[in-house]
Amino acid sequence: RTMRSPARSVRLRVSLALAAAAAGMMLSFAERAADKADTSADGILTLQFENDYFGHTDGHFTHGTRVAWMSGDNEVPEWAHEAASHVPLFAEGASTRIVYSLSQSIFTPDNIRTPDVIPNDRPYAGWLHAGVGLVSVSDTRLDNLQLDLGIVGPDSGAEAVQTTWHRAFGFPHPAGWSPQLKDEPAGLLTHARTRRGGRTLPFLR
Repeated sequence: RTMRSPARSVRLRVSLALAAAAAGMMLSFAERAADKADTSADGILTLQFENDYFGHTDGHFTHGTRVAWMSGDNEVPEWAHEAASHVPLFAEGASTRIVYSLSQSIFTPDNIRTPDVIPNDRPYAGWLHAGVGLVSVSDTRLDNLQLDLGIVGPDSGAEAVQTTWHRAFGFPHPAGWSPQLKDEPAGLLTHARTRRGGRTLPFLR
């Protein structure tokens, strides 16, 4: 049988976690944007903040911040109109919006008090990424197709954010950031669909 190296397994687990966290934040954004798009044709500024403190735990996806701007109806560059017209996921005759976002996601193991690497647990990692998305708004649904590109590793700033947060609020010091994943690029392409009056769907029905 084929054996997967520990390093590759770690990268796979982190990649799946990055995808799940980013997709979750994007689905939440799409749901809120759809609610606002029902009543406003203007641009929408959204700030999302997620932290596992609210669940009284530290571990795995521990913190996420996202700032996003969605333009008003059809207030987009010509290239965005052209690109949207070629996306088969979008409804015909729908208006087009564009989303620009900046996000950070932070991941830690369950036990943050030890400086040692914990086998078979989530490694320390951060993902800092910028995104651009096309949004199609019709009478029945909102579709959001988004591309996020960024960096995983020390340059994501995750260590500084978590240690500063924990120090300011008297939380346990996260002691294991030294062996965090090294800098490398990461990207994610996601699609979300929200039906008016319904729930957010990460897939087509």
